[in-house]
Amino acid sequence: MRLPNKSERSPMRSTSQIAISLYFPHALTCSLRCVHRQIYNADRGLGFPQQFKIIPFVSQDGTVQWPTAWGLPPLLDTRAVNNLKDSQLDQYLDGYGIKHVGLDRELKLTKLGEYIGYIPADSSTSHGMTFFFMLAMGCLLYFYFPQLFV
Repeated sequence: MRLPNKSERSPMRSTSQIAISLYFPHALTCSLRCVHRQIYNADRGLGFPQQFKIIPFVSQDGTVQWPTAWGLPPLLDTRAVNNLKDSQLDQYLDGYGIKHVGLDRELKLTKLGEYIGYIPADSSTSHGMTFFFMLAMGCLLYFYFPQLFV
């Protein structure tokens, strides 16, 4: 395969986009773009102040549809995810191919959040661990060196 010369290139496409389209099937390219966006979103915390990237719906044949084309609100932060109506939540899960029949709303939201790359903070975050570590160190200092606290 050869790379197209400058006259064959679209001015809106970069060389890397052209190389990807030549060497990867369309479905794989869409999957790679989705994974890239999921990794990007995982680094955005709650989506404030840097918003999430929208993950497109990718069908079995590799066609891409944006959720906004289905009339769905863009999931730019966790507030947008949590404010979804039940019908919108089900549409998102169907669009991403996530099995959700019989699940309660909280589990559906968790599955959707995991898919788009949102990693919720839990009780074992670095702040909690740091607090308990510092508390333990303070207790040890108090017991071994009580003269420091006089």
